[in-house]
Amino acid sequence: MDFLLPVLNRLLEDYPNLYVDLSWSVLEPYLLDEQGVPRQDWVELVVRFPERFMLGSDVVGRFGSIGEQMHAFDPFLDALPEAVAERVSRKNFIELLPKRTK
Repeated sequence: MDFLLPVLNRLLEDYPNLYVDLSWSVLEPYLLDEQGVPRQDWVELVVRFPERFMLGSDVVGRFGSIGEQMHAFDPFLDALPEAVAERVSRKNFIELLPKRTK
């Protein structure tokens, strides 16, 4: 789906409250190429909108493989600046959770 990146870029520009879940379905062939190398255009998009992306797993019911599935994102996260990788892998999700009330 060659149109995905330009459409996503436009949507992120137009809608400041849009967030993107990077789950297993976008890992390959979008975030990583066939050799497992991060695609630079996706790295640049995430760096451009660092608060808008977060990792997801789509794991339901059985969680024994979740660590392995999440580590599949390591090459992509390693291609990002450290602060952006921290946001994408953890901080953005936490910041979207409802704040605790009394």
